[in-house]
Amino acid sequence: MRSERAAFFSVKSLEEGMVQPTNEVIRQNLSAAELLVLLNPSVEAMEALKVGLKELLALGLVRLEKRLGRGWLGKEVPHPFLHISSRERPKNRVLDGLLGDLRSASRHSPELGHVLKELQKEHGQNYERFKQRIILPDLLAQGLLEPQTKKVLGLFRATHYGHTAAGLAYKKQLEHHVAQARRTRLLKDDPTHVAVLMVSLGPALLMPELELHFRQLNHGVRPEDGGYALVFPAGGGRDEDRPFEADFKTLDQAFGDVCSGAGASGDAGSGGE
Repeated sequence: MRSERAAFFSVKSLEEGMVQPTNEVIRQNLSAAELLVLLNPSVEAMEALKVGLKELLALGLVRLEKRLGRGWLGKEVPHPFLHISSRERPKNRVLDGLLGDLRSASRHSPELGHVLKELQKEHGQNYERFKQRIILPDLLAQGLLEPQTKKVLGLFRATHYGHTAAGLAYKKQLEHHVAQARRTRLLKDDPTHVAVLMVSLGPALLMPELELHFRQLNHGVRPEDGGYALVFPAGGGRDEDRPFEADFKTLDQAFGDVCSGAGASGDAGSGGE
């Protein structure tokens, strides 16, 4: 069975040995959330959590389903519910930890707004502990970041995280690939170049600045068109089997609702799979 990371961006031409990835391939053991924090250790924890959830969606480890539930004034409106796959656990520590948190948070109700609110109880209002307890320790253990202290107002010492020499080199490599992706017109450019770039980026393609590229790839050229087929683990060749764009928008909206105080409706229901 192929690994999750190999399944994440599997390109037909690569599988047939027609294209080889460049030597500057982003480390495949890091999740999108870790890559986001590596690029900017000061990034908001909520953004890292959001990217982590999107990677789980892209890998098919979780999915969203709309069900009718009661909204304001008793009117029935669609609510997104979270379903967690019973597939093998992810090998990445951050993704595995996040998946465990989702299972705990959805114990009483898998309604997405409820799950996000429960995650706030676990990780804090802005989900800061997800970054502090799960992402940063992993990057520290891999020697990519290190704690640094500095004085604030000349009196108090504060700890922040900076790059090690290895982390800085890795960050520059990642920034190089991101810059390449921004300049690439994806499937309008040479398919071989696009295939190599996408495999090089891996989960980094889910970062906010590149998410549009991911959505474009999700509607890639089909094999019958003579193009290079991008295969995603959560779906087949039909558009309706690849609901990333709709799911990502739903997830963004749910985070916005929770942050604004709208959150989950208590009447949405609590059914599981």
